[in-house]
Amino acid sequence: MNRLETFMLSAIIGSGLLVIGCGGSGDSGTASTAQPAAAPAEAAAPATPPAAATEPAAPATEPAATAGAGEPEKAAEGAQAATGERPRFVPPVRGTANIEILAPKTTIEGNEVVTRLKIRNASLGAIAMLRVDETWYDKAGNAMPGDSERHRQLFMPGEIIDIELRVPRNSKFNSNNFQFSHANGKIDVKTVKSFPTPQGE
Repeated sequence: MNRLETFMLSAIIGSGLLVIGCGGSGDSGTASTAQPAAAPAEAAAPATPPAAATEPAAPATEPAATAGAGEPEKAAEGAQAATGERPRFVPPVRGTANIEILAPKTTIEGNEVVTRLKIRNASLGAIAMLRVDETWYDKAGNAMPGDSERHRQLFMPGEIIDIELRVPRNSKFNSNNFQFSHANGKIDVKTVKSFPTPQGE
């Protein structure tokens, strides 16, 4: 009986060792199955290139930037077009220039005597620094001081301007006269009833 019990005990112990051995191999199997689980993570790694695939979208933004840069160029072209519409430079007259004037209108406004002149440049060139000097006279023909005005911009051919002269009111004023000049010479004056109609009107 003791040998039989000893044999059975040995068999039980052997079986237990076998179970333990199988259990160890099962743990290594779990680790190996964990590797395939990691493999999908590696397989997921190729998913990052699609993120890199978004990089080609950057050139799409470059055309937008290029279009924005083109806007100033278009604006510059528009400015050039606007410049092209401006009148070309006209050299100033040197020597005698010709102007036309309508009949002067003189009124009394408060304590001032105001004379308004409407003047047209009848020359082919521009008139630089047109100046108007007024002189008043009493009934005896004695000269009395009047006003002076200067047109500081270039007076272009065919252009019409208004000149206003003001002097303090004086009961001795009877009539007035005007002298015209410019930076480069004298002025020939012609009084007319009306100015020619500008072209295009």
